[in-house]
Amino acid sequence: MAEVKEKMMSYCGLCGRVYPSGGDDAAKCCTCGVCGLPLDKKVDFFTTHKACQAKCEAEAEVQMFAKAEKLEEWGGYVFLEDDHYFSSVEELAEYIYNDLEPEAPWPKWAVCCLEEDFPKLDLGEVLEGLAENHGVEDFGASDIDVDPEVYKALEAAVDAFNANVKERGNHSFHPDYHKVVRMPARPMDAQS
Repeated sequence: MAEVKEKMMSYCGLCGRVYPSGGDDAAKCCTCGVCGLPLDKKVDFFTTHKACQAKCEAEAEVQMFAKAEKLEEWGGYVFLEDDHYFSSVEELAEYIYNDLEPEAPWPKWAVCCLEEDFPKLDLGEVLEGLAENHGVEDFGASDIDVDPEVYKALEAAVDAFNANVKERGNHSFHPDYHKVVRMPARPMDAQS
C-alpha cells in the first residue's frame, strides 16, 4: 500500500487564493510587494499599489538616465514616453509646443532610438505557422501538396515583397535607453 502524505494548505483571507504550506505566500497575497500594506484589488496593480508602481518606475527611470550616454546632437529618431516616436528632436519639440497643453512639461532629454531593418517575410515560417494554427505538428513547407509552379510563384512573390520593403526603406525603431539627447529650449523660454 502506498504511503499517504498529508499536505497542509494555507489561503488568503481576503481573496481566498490557496497556497501550499511552508511559506508565507498566503500572508503576502493581497499586500503590496513594495510597501507591504494591503492592496485594494479594485484599483491597484495585481501585486503593487499604483503609487508604489509609479514610484518604482520613476526610480528606474532616474537610474536609467544616470547611466545613459548624454548627447548634444542626434540625427535619428527619438522616443518620448507613451509610445511617441519622432523622426528628430526638432519634430518632437514641435509636437510638444504645438499639440500639447501650454503647461505641459518640457522635457530636457529625449531617448534616442535604434533603427532596424523591417523584418523579412519568411515563406517557410508563414507556412509552418499556418499549419500550427490548424493543429498540425511537425509540419514543414515541403509537406504541402501544391503544384511546384504555384509554389515557385509564391516564393517569387515573397522575394519581390521583401525586395520592395527594403527598397522603400521601411524600418522599425526601438528606444535605446543607453542614449539620450538634449532637447532644445522651449521657444518661449528661449525668447525670455
